[in-house]
Amino acid sequence: MNERLFIKKSVRRFYGRMKRNFIWKWVILLLTAGFLVAAGIAGASLTWPIYHAVLFEGIAVGVSLIAGIILGIIKAPSERDATIHMDSFGLKEKVTTAYFNDKAEEDLGEVEKLQLTDAAENLRVKEKELKTPKYIRRRMILILLLTVAAAVFMTLAPAPSKEMAKERHDTKKEANEQIKEIEEAKKALEKIDETKLTEAEKQELAHMMEQLNSSYKEMKNVSNTGELMSAKEKLQYRYEDMVNTLQNMAENQTENASTGDAQMAGAMQQAAQTISQNMNSSTTTTAQNNQNGQQGQNGQNGQNGQNGQNGQNGQNGQQGQQGQQGQGQNGQGNGDGNGNGDGNGNGEGEGNGNGNGEGDGNGEGEGNGNGEGKGDGNGSGDGGGKGRSATGGGGNTHDYVSLPNATGDDANLTGQDTGDNSQYAKYENGIGWEGNKTDYGSVMKEYEKKAYQGLEQGSYPSGMEEVIKNYFGNFDEE
Repeated sequence: MNERLFIKKSVRRFYGRMKRNFIWKWVILLLTAGFLVAAGIAGASLTWPIYHAVLFEGIAVGVSLIAGIILGIIKAPSERDATIHMDSFGLKEKVTTAYFNDKAEEDLGEVEKLQLTDAAENLRVKEKELKTPKYIRRRMILILLLTVAAAVFMTLAPAPSKEMAKERHDTKKEANEQIKEIEEAKKALEKIDETKLTEAEKQELAHMMEQLNSSYKEMKNVSNTGELMSAKEKLQYRYEDMVNTLQNMAENQTENASTGDAQMAGAMQQAAQTISQNMNSSTTTTAQNNQNGQQGQNGQNGQNGQNGQNGQNGQNGQQGQQGQQGQGQNGQGNGDGNGNGDGNGNGEGEGNGNGNGEGDGNGEGEGNGNGEGKGDGNGSGDGGGKGRSATGGGGNTHDYVSLPNATGDDANLTGQDTGDNSQYAKYENGIGWEGNKTDYGSVMKEYEKKAYQGLEQGSYPSGMEEVIKNYFGNFDEE
């Protein structure tokens, strides 16, 4: 019967629109909640370093979308709800009665046939007036758009915390790569058969494993670029020492025909090659050089002429101090310190300081007066320097190393053992104190060895490795 078929098609079409709008309602509601969560995560990433913030935001939005669809389907209205809503437009339950009449065509009575025909005719008249329920309100869409805009804005907004999060992520990533290389080096050392080694070689091998384990822990604990660079510097130095040691051990195995083992020498060479490859991949970065410059260039900020008050200890430039008796010596650190000034007065000025630096002091003035200035301070810097006193004078530069703990062999020098550490200095006009006069070249190798042992044990602050290497390198060049 055409009337029954028409009613079924109309109801199903209306029900499809009604169900779709209902699902969209839940999608919009849940998406709004999802973007609110995303905006919260993005806002938190502006304060705290959250590297995967964008990923978390995407997960929140995706979960909310899926949840909205599922809830919309589960809670969707039924076909009876649809027919009841259709009857509310003046059809007086005719559509509901006709649609849910399941009797076969031949079983319908005359009254039922008339009801079916009447329902179809009224439905044709009212069909264009039928509207689904207003599940979606404009304010719902507006709120959704506002949350989307807030989440996008905070996600794209730059912030120091985001840079910090990226730095930490990159640091951990590089540290993990270094850890893998350390594990490869340990495996290479484990292939060396200790049963065929001498006691000294066994100790060397155990020392190398201990160094690798120490670097492994350091790489595990790094949290920023500075710590990573410091750990890489130590590891680089340890790699160099290991390669040299393994190559020497392999040469001993090859050269010693009686006790040497070619297979053992090959394992040592292979371990040295593996560590050498790791050493080449662990290159020093520009950030490390910048860090060394920042930590080592105390002389650049003064310390020369500030700690030693070069020219300024003698009130040079402040009271004239024509340098008659004003002595200013370079303080600790590296750098240039110049003091120029005009003033009145002849006086006495003293400047105290120890270290290496370069500085000149000049002053002009007339009159009478006394001035005294002292400058004390500590500074450290990359490299060595030359110092000149403000009193002027010529003469050759003399190099001295003071050994206070030794007994002086000069009858003119008196005093007692102070227990202080040795000191090194250069002076044009000479200086004397108790102790043996010793050429610095004879003791510098011992100091250099102790310094490198300190590097190996991590006794120095981050960034000082290159400073120490350059310092002793300058003495070698001289």
